[in-house]
Amino acid sequence: MASSIPNTEDTTTITTATGKRKSVSPEPSSLEKRTKVADSRFKQLLVLHAPVFDRSLPANYGVLAVNRLEQAAKNLQRAVGVVLEGSPDVLELNLLRDAAGVGNGDGEESGGGIRAQVKHNEMLAMMARLKSLYKIGKLPVLDQIVGGKVELSETDVEELRNVKGGDGESAAESITFRLPESKISDIHTTGIDKNLPELPKIKDDQLYERVFTHKSFVKGKSYLSSGEVLQLHNERLEFLGDSILNNLVTLIIFDEFGDADEGEMSRIRALLVSNKTLLKFAYEYGFDKRLRSILNKKAIKLGDQKIYADVFEAYVGALKEERGDDLQEVQDWLRKLFAPLIEELKLESTKESLDTNAKAELYSLIGRTDLHPKYVLLQEGDGYSKKYIVSCRMNDEELGRGSERSIKDAGIRAAMEALKNKEMLGKYFIERQQIERPTREEKMKRELLKKEARLREMEQERENDKNNLPGTPPSPIRTEMFPLDFDPEAPVDHDVKGELYALIGRKTGDRPEYTTYNGNDGTFIAELRVRGVLICTATDQSKKRAMAKAAQTLWSNKAALDQICKDFRTKS
Repeated sequence: MASSIPNTEDTTTITTATGKRKSVSPEPSSLEKRTKVADSRFKQLLVLHAPVFDRSLPANYGVLAVNRLEQAAKNLQRAVGVVLEGSPDVLELNLLRDAAGVGNGDGEESGGGIRAQVKHNEMLAMMARLKSLYKIGKLPVLDQIVGGKVELSETDVEELRNVKGGDGESAAESITFRLPESKISDIHTTGIDKNLPELPKIKDDQLYERVFTHKSFVKGKSYLSSGEVLQLHNERLEFLGDSILNNLVTLIIFDEFGDADEGEMSRIRALLVSNKTLLKFAYEYGFDKRLRSILNKKAIKLGDQKIYADVFEAYVGALKEERGDDLQEVQDWLRKLFAPLIEELKLESTKESLDTNAKAELYSLIGRTDLHPKYVLLQEGDGYSKKYIVSCRMNDEELGRGSERSIKDAGIRAAMEALKNKEMLGKYFIERQQIERPTREEKMKRELLKKEARLREMEQERENDKNNLPGTPPSPIRTEMFPLDFDPEAPVDHDVKGELYALIGRKTGDRPEYTTYNGNDGTFIAELRVRGVLICTATDQSKKRAMAKAAQTLWSNKAALDQICKDFRTKS
């Protein structure tokens, strides 16, 4: 087998479909040659002399260099794959060069041009040699490159250790690392205050680093596929951890709260696995300091900070990924971690339930305009282990004190305790009575004077009506006029009900009566009766409008209104 490609002629002459002869020369043009000469001369003039060092310079590796190497490795994988899949070997390339009909289907002239490119393409020739060596088994490393697993034996490592530099230093000693000063600290396995159960360890370093890598940190690796990027950040682990955490906490709740029903257990689980609870744990274990992201940490702290609760879920997901179905250690850790909160929830289950009306009830008993219960915050809470404490006070005297996870509920607890303080309630109730009695008596006097004046007005009106009564009673009410026809298109005055009520009351001492019920077509039907007579029936989509339409029907018919309002009193 040929180990290299034989030299070919510098010029190839081909015949086109029209019979014309055309020479294809692979040699660079005179302009290209002059350009290369000029570039070479520039390099000579720019470099005055080569520097001389006392020893070989070490290789420098920084973050940028690492990223470049990572990208180069990915490109190498792809390039080798293309060579192994599409490149001919040297024999195939020779056949390709000698073939008379090499072309792309566009005609003899185009085919000849491609054949000339094949004959004089040194890069293609190099790939053919590479493919040939691979085929005869001399380059098995190419398969390893494509597969991403280049193997190195212990003998290879030992030989590498013996490789010396020009000054006698080993290759490993001639490397320096230029890494930026890192502000990422390691986590606290038993909590910042060393009061938490020890974190189960993630043994796989790569999996561990993935837990603390936010997707923003790797979004710039565009040379990786979306699937490869997914394996670098914690989003999938967070999804898995959320499910595992819910399942394990459910088992813990089922064991710890034997008397709780489904609804109560769901409420407890929602509290235990809430973002607020997980965020607290994340901070105490130092997950927030360990997380790698390009997001502004100050901006995160001003938001809901869910990103740190997600890291806690990702840690649980990584434990599941590493341990498989053997999660007993994880469940035992979670049981210890949630134990203080579970005990607190058990105590709360025996506490008196919140009376949301307690504050209003307390104010109604002892509150007044110039003095009323005030609620003073004694201790800030964190919504988790540290509760809010609120004092209910009057004149700087404490009536009751309450503690809860929210400041609002703590205030309600304080009011509930104040309602049990009979001594203080009695004291301020008597004070309010003594202050309000004169005001209340004055108000009663004003209301009595108004009522007496109204009575005198009514007596005068009655006397005037009596003087105007006829000597003989009027004719009976003509009941054949009723019920009146209802016009659904007639305009409606929504105040007509009140006006009709006042008129009938003044004229007859009676009042209109409305009866409503649902119709078959989803409408409301309203019947209006006065003095026991069915006046009219009206319908509408609204119950209120149906009654107003019935009142409008009577109000608009003066004759019917006069009939139903007849006064049968006489002077005698």
